[in-house]
Amino acid sequence: MFETKGKMDEKFFKDNYFSLIGKWRAAILSLFCVFTVAFSVYVFIYGVDCKNEFSGHYYLRFYIVSFIMFVLSVFLFLKIFFFNCQKYARIQAKRTTELYGSEDVEFTVSFGDNEITKKNGSEEKVSVIKYDILNKLIKSRKVYLLITKAKQFVPIFTDELSDGDKAALVDFLKEKTNIKNLK
Repeated sequence: MFETKGKMDEKFFKDNYFSLIGKWRAAILSLFCVFTVAFSVYVFIYGVDCKNEFSGHYYLRFYIVSFIMFVLSVFLFLKIFFFNCQKYARIQAKRTTELYGSEDVEFTVSFGDNEITKKNGSEEKVSVIKYDILNKLIKSRKVYLLITKAKQFVPIFTDELSDGDKAALVDFLKEKTNIKNLK
């Protein structure tokens, strides 16, 4: 039916970090960071406006609080969107090395009538995934990720697929799986 090939290396995990942690989680964390930056700027501006109403030590407290909030929100943003991404990619690359003996492993994912077969190219290890355990399809730029009920994923490397093949694959998955809202 369908067959795709691709590498799962540290770059793969960095590129798909936000798809794997969930878009809602990333959006909520982004909004929190933006809110705290905006609030710290507001406190700073409010402190400037209230210069004549407060004595010196209250005025200084406004600046200190706004500066601390700004630094913390920038740190949170960097931690969430840069450091966690790097850490996640390194951990997944180590796990791949433990399991397969190499950091970058090429996989072949084949779609049959009753199951998906994921084959490690270097050692010919085969994993079989039944269609009934698939729960979600996440589309990212270069890869589709099929998520199982146990939150494992099967990568579908879409680089070598044409737009028509991608649409045919999604139609095939609609027919074989119970995944809702496949588009």
